[in-house]
Amino acid sequence: MRATPYPIPAWRVVLDGKDLTDRLAPRLLDLSLTESRGDEADQVDLRVHDHDGMLALPRRGVTLQVAIGFEGSGLFDKGTFNVDDVEHSGSPDIITIRARSADLTGAVRRRRERSWHDTTLGDILGAIAGEHSLRPAIAADLASIAVPHLDQANESDINLLTRLGRRFDAVATVKAGALIFAPIGAGTTASGQPLPGVQITRASGDQHARGTPACAPTGVTASQRVARACWWARPRTRRSCRPPMPRRRKRGSTRRPSSSGWIGEQRS
Repeated sequence: MRATPYPIPAWRVVLDGKDLTDRLAPRLLDLSLTESRGDEADQVDLRVHDHDGMLALPRRGVTLQVAIGFEGSGLFDKGTFNVDDVEHSGSPDIITIRARSADLTGAVRRRRERSWHDTTLGDILGAIAGEHSLRPAIAADLASIAVPHLDQANESDINLLTRLGRRFDAVATVKAGALIFAPIGAGTTASGQPLPGVQITRASGDQHARGTPACAPTGVTASQRVARACWWARPRTRRSCRPPMPRRRKRGSTRRPSSSGWIGEQRS
């Protein structure tokens, strides 16, 4: 028996400025949030019952604000999303709403032409953040890197951020109105503060699974390849794998096989 009670999920959904949490709570089937990094947008999937036909389908493009957490520990705002897909299926009648992060849509995906000269990585990222009304959250070690020249040729801002992230081994993404650019695997926030550690035990959840894979590894095999000398480094010798066969003399021919087995000179 658990010493502590099970955590009870809590959530809040605001659609186009209207809080629909209490109205959707009796109808809720599931609410899932998929968070991505880089140029991939976060996605929210919301499924609700419509057995009585009393729910109206939301329009594409309206905003959806989502907050999730647990009762007693508060809710965490997960940002604003744009409704991208609405589906009504049945029976039973179910409405599925899919929304993607509003920070990675619109102007940030439009292609542009420009260049930077004799600047720093922090100035470039700060300029991009200001153009899209984003708050820059850039690691200090990366912000001070000098950039002699950088071209953005027919490239969107989000693609440029992704390219810079790969170049400087950093996470480049937009979350909750902030442009985040921080080292990968550093264990710190964009401001340089260490991330707190969390110990996960069996009591942290209500399910677990343990088993042995059907094809468990039993050992490791290592192989070695020895390169041969290049053809131009080998001595050029012509060898034959078998002695040449003498040719048969046709009637009327004056050519005879020599003792060496090769065709001899024609005799008069």
